[in-house]
Amino acid sequence: MPLLSIVLIISTLAISYSLLSPTSSGQLIKTAGSESQFKIDSAYSYAGRWTANSSYVDSENRQMSLVSLYPSVTILKITRLPAVNMPSCDVILEIYDLTLTTNTGLFEKLAYGIGTNYTSSYTPFKMRSVMSHIDDLVDKKVYRGGWEAFIRPNWAENTSFMTNTIGSACIYSSHNSSLGLWSDGTPNIISIAVNRIGYLTMKDDSVTVYKDTAANTAVATQLHNQAEGFLYNSIVPAEKLAQSNLFEPEVMKQPPS
Repeated sequence: MPLLSIVLIISTLAISYSLLSPTSSGQLIKTAGSESQFKIDSAYSYAGRWTANSSYVDSENRQMSLVSLYPSVTILKITRLPAVNMPSCDVILEIYDLTLTTNTGLFEKLAYGIGTNYTSSYTPFKMRSVMSHIDDLVDKKVYRGGWEAFIRPNWAENTSFMTNTIGSACIYSSHNSSLGLWSDGTPNIISIAVNRIGYLTMKDDSVTVYKDTAANTAVATQLHNQAEGFLYNSIVPAEKLAQSNLFEPEVMKQPPS
């Protein structure tokens, strides 16, 4: 299915925030501080030739095709950090850019949001209100696959979880499939970098948008040749890889650590 799914009083000792230009919706954007509520680690990433059925007919009788015949999937390990000095708010949602780059100069960009609540006033309504402002940070012309976002209520400090698979292997459109990262021939190198774009907060019923104006790299990893593609793997045992669909890795489900 297509991807659709889914911080201002601060101490002078903390980070200062200056005002930037408003969005097209009129929402004012502030400059983000450098601190992050979350630690991002690469757990798994694969880009390669798709061998299964690459199209289907949707409910409106439209032929939907995978955006790329050489798509990607990524799984991130995300940890909530303790004692981080973020703006006072009820809910925070940090937005990250995931970019896969080849040595031929081609790249694939995805957007992913992760958040949690700070107060007991968190409600599904507040979650929807915060997510409605993601487009103030995510440019649809750049992130044509849209975005995914996840808010985990009452997320305890120093605990982690694995995301679901994120990537173009989950994205379909009404256009013909492209060769994606293989469009200029088979690449020799593929790497992935995760950078924060900014974050959204809600205090009471007011949403504030913060944008990173300097590079805020969370993690960068190089993939290695594997089968008909490139792989980075820290979670699937080696003996299981040969038996696995690399686009759907068999990851042990574990409670938060």
